Amino acid sequence: MTWDPFEQAPHDAINWFRDRVPVTVSEWSTLSQDARRKAFFISGTSQLDLIGDVHKSLLKALEEGKSFAEWKKEMKPRLEAAWKASGQGPTTTAQINNRMGTIFQNNIQSAYQAGRFRQMTDPDVLKERPIWVFVAIRDDRTSDICRRLNGTTLPHDDPFWIKNHPPRHPRCRSSIRAIPAGDAQLKAAPAGVEASPGWGTMPKAGEWANEIGKGVAQGAAASTWTPAWNGNAPTAVKGYGLPAQLPARPLPRNPQATPATRQIVSDPLDTVLIYNPEIAPLPAGVTGEVLQETLENPAEIWLMPMQSSKGTLVYRQRHISSYQDGDETLLVVVESHRGVVISIHVLPEEKAGEVRQGFLRFSNISA
Repeated sequence: MTWDPFEQAPHDAINWFRDRVPVTVSEWSTLSQDARRKAFFISGTSQLDLIGDVHKSLLKALEEGKSFAEWKKEMKPRLEAAWKASGQGPTTTAQINNRMGTIFQNNIQSAYQAGRFRQMTDPDVLKERPIWVFVAIRDDRTSDICRRLNGTTLPHDDPFWIKNHPPRHPRCRSSIRAIPAGDAQLKAAPAGVEASPGWGTMPKAGEWANEIGKGVAQGAAASTWTPAWNGNAPTAVKGYGLPAQLPARPLPRNPQATPATRQIVSDPLDTVLIYNPEIAPLPAGVTGEVLQETLENPAEIWLMPMQSSKGTLVYRQRHISSYQDGDETLLVVVESHRGVVISIHVLPEEKAGEVRQGFLRFSNISA
């Protein structure tokens, strides 16, 4: 079969968009400008499950090359119902269509431009095409702030690009073209043409995970959370037939172990967890080594549905292990909220039944 480059999925754009983290508006507002590029939110709704579903639908649109009309047909009923229920979103058909068009174009265009950025900054590409040209689509819909920049031609490492990378405003259609140095006639940008607030930043790598971790933690702390069960949650004994007490393993003691620092950890289920000691400081008796052991090799992982006082539903995970420290048994519980470690507790052994409940996702002990 003949390979056609124009029929290939935009893998760099897809990978960039896949890594975006769904957050609520309140969580997004706490993030730095760089971290916001890695966060995905929808104004007018605090329903995290809906935000996550919209993110998945846009990712699917990227992967399958869906048009705006196809995507709108799929997601309009849910978004329309959520906006009307919240009283914060668009209400008329024209307003809803316009808002959905903005969501689709902003996210798809951001993904394409981030994917193109990754391609243009490949060392081999930079060697052959080190000059960048700002290209605006010139028609009656072109914004003045992009029209005036059209044709700006500067080296890729010029400071201009740091705050002027497309998209530079909502529904921006501009792009950047890379050209060889021999083809370039440099042209500086006109003075005083700035991107809209919150737009135009270069999709550079950064510690976005820790920024998002802080945003998620602050968003969680802003509400009161209660278990979202109808009736009693299953427990280790009543529901799964597991032993009432976890078998205690020796407490890790490595004098060479490093203290707990900012890190991203994967557990046995390949769940990615963000840990920041500023969010969840270690309690007495727990070292960085114990924390890592509990996350990477827990005795059990439990999933507990929790609902906030604002109506948001999330599933919190609890990584649990029991350790023997001399004559004392330590029950270590690490709780995470949407992939961010928000608390670490050391509990008495008799408290095991209170935290070993919900959906059992993983266990390395026998019933």
